[in-house]
Amino acid sequence: MKRRRATSGHERQLKSSRIHKTSVSLNICELPTEMLAKIIGYLDINNHKSVRATSRRLRDISDLIIVHIFRKNFWNHTTCNCTTHAVFKAINRQNQQWTEVWNLTRCNCSMHAVFKTIQQSTEVYLRSGFERIFSSCFLPILFHNPIKKVCDEKLAKCLLRFFDSIERQFDSFDMQKCRLLHSMAMMNFFKAFKKVSITLSDTNFHKWQVIVDLKGPWLGALWMRSPDQRSSHRNLFNMLSCMLFFNIAGQSFRRVCESSDEVYVYGNDGNERKRVTRTTFAFTIRASQEMCLLFRSCLESDLKNINWPTTLPKQQFYIDLDIIHAGTNSWGFPRSHHIVI
Repeated sequence: MKRRRATSGHERQLKSSRIHKTSVSLNICELPTEMLAKIIGYLDINNHKSVRATSRRLRDISDLIIVHIFRKNFWNHTTCNCTTHAVFKAINRQNQQWTEVWNLTRCNCSMHAVFKTIQQSTEVYLRSGFERIFSSCFLPILFHNPIKKVCDEKLAKCLLRFFDSIERQFDSFDMQKCRLLHSMAMMNFFKAFKKVSITLSDTNFHKWQVIVDLKGPWLGALWMRSPDQRSSHRNLFNMLSCMLFFNIAGQSFRRVCESSDEVYVYGNDGNERKRVTRTTFAFTIRASQEMCLLFRSCLESDLKNINWPTTLPKQQFYIDLDIIHAGTNSWGFPRSHHIVI
């Protein structure tokens, strides 16, 4: 039987250090940002929820990737031509084999309306650094299989959760910035409607008017009292997003929005109606020239062409909105009503 050779203290130290080195594991969060972005980018969108709960750094990278995925899906669905629905519908009446083609085209148009509504509602906030809230609120939309139809109720819930989360980021001292972002988002919102006419006028140095004429979408107040301004703005934006969704999809709908302070009726006249409803949204803005130029820039066709300010102006501003309806309506609401934004 061979005797084991006794090891010296120096050899034991080398052996223990070698074992210690091999047992050290690499932390993935220590990798460079570019490498982490590529790794997380290969993950399925369904795995982002677990990745976001790992660390703050991985959540920040996941936010950027989710926004990128959303923009990619948005541009993929902008190629959808919703006007072909009527053609496919007519062909479907004569030949049953076009049923699948018609359903697929209708689905693509619905997804286009979803991504377009989200893009117009959130673009101002994304350019202001709210990627994290966007990712957490609209991840369920990206979870959804694009082959299936995303209902407007699910979209409305995601938008409502998004605006609630935005408002919670501001305290009473920063509500001026919250109002400014909300007003800029609304200016950016109207230009996405079909058959829209936007007229700008400068009445004087500190007063500016925006007249938006819509054909198809309509909104009226059956009953109002002095409401909570924040909840009123949230309800207004929620109704406008629903109107935009059906307007892009070319579908008709009618609904009632009821709260403790107000009752609204709103809807959209689809392409099948010969005489569509006309509604005018008249904004009167009293603000500094710097703010008026910022509001005007939100009406540009593409926000990428705007030199976005590093810091938003902090001056006071006032916006009045008058909603005017052309002709009579069957709901019985007045022809015009006034909202302070």
